[in-house]
Amino acid sequence: MTSASPQLCVGPFAILAGVSVRGILNELSVSGTAYAAPVGGTGVGVGEDDLMTPASVMKVQVALAVESAIAAGALDGLQQRVLSPKRRTPGPVGMSLLRDEVRMSVRDLVPQMLTISDNVATDTLLGLVGLDRVNQLTAGLGLTRTRITSDIESMLDGMAVEAGFASYTELAGHDPTFAGPPSINELRRRARAPPNRSATSSAPTTCCASTPPCRPARSPWTRSTPTP
Repeated sequence: MTSASPQLCVGPFAILAGVSVRGILNELSVSGTAYAAPVGGTGVGVGEDDLMTPASVMKVQVALAVESAIAAGALDGLQQRVLSPKRRTPGPVGMSLLRDEVRMSVRDLVPQMLTISDNVATDTLLGLVGLDRVNQLTAGLGLTRTRITSDIESMLDGMAVEAGFASYTELAGHDPTFAGPPSINELRRRARAPPNRSATSSAPTTCCASTPPCRPARSPWTRSTPTP
C-alpha cells in the first residue's frame, strides 16, 4: 500500500484487493480525499495534503482545547452559560431548533457538540476558549497546517453574502416559489462559483505554502496531515 495508489485490501475489504481508490474516483468523475493511519503508525491516503474544509471534524479540535483549558484551570467547566433564543447559530439539530432559553455548564456543552454536532454549543465554546488557543493546541500536536479561522455563524453568513443575501438567516428563508429569483438552480450555481474576493478580502484567511489559498468566507476551516 502506498500513498500514490492506496488499496482497500484489509479485513472485510479483502474482496477489493488490487482496486485503486484513486481509480474508483476517476471512474466516477469525482474528486475526493482520504487518509487513514493506525495510532502511532504510518498511514496511507489519497490527496491527503490537499487543502480542504473538514466541516464538523473541527469540533474535535475545539473539544480538545476546551478540555485542556479546563484541566489547566484557565476555564471553569462548571460555569453556567445562559443561551438566549434571540441569537443562535443555525443548524439542523440541537439547540439551533429550540425556542426557549437554555442553561448549560461549559463542560456539558462539549458532549453536546461532539455527540449531535450542535452548532450553538460549538460557537459558544469557541467564544470562550478563543481561536488562538485552538490553533495553538492543534499546531502543538504536529498539525501545523490545520487551522480554524472563524466560528460557524460567521462562515454561514459569509456563504450567504457570496450567494447575494445579507445573512444566512435570509438565505435559509428564501423560497423562490413565493419570493421569486434567485431560483434554486441559480443558488446552486452561485455556491459552485469562485468566491467574490472583493466581498471577502477582509476576512481572515489561512494559506499553505504548497497549496492555493483557502476561500475565506466559504472555507474558514482548513485541514491537512501532520508535517514533520
